[in-house]
Amino acid sequence: MPDEIYNEQHFSENSLEKWINEVITAIDKHHKVIVSSVQSTSTEAGISIRIRQVMAKLVKKVADLVKLNEILIEGGSTTSAILKHLS
Repeated sequence: MPDEIYNEQHFSENSLEKWINEVITAIDKHHKVIVSSVQSTSTEAGISIRIRQVMAKLVKKVADLVKLNEILIEGGSTTSAILKHLS
């Protein structure tokens, strides 16, 4: 996850679109990708909710543009958010 998205509660949609394109490029090139947030802890209230929603949005947009054969998701609340976005 780009630092701008992790660190800024009101990050720009351009940052998300850039990240989506990076993920798609990696899938096209390597046929797989790992997406994660590895930043240090934050003091932002509710960051875990925001981050899982961002992850869900990312996966949904990538899935709309690329045929995904498998998705491995770690974390129950993240899984739930992603599955809700994917319907």
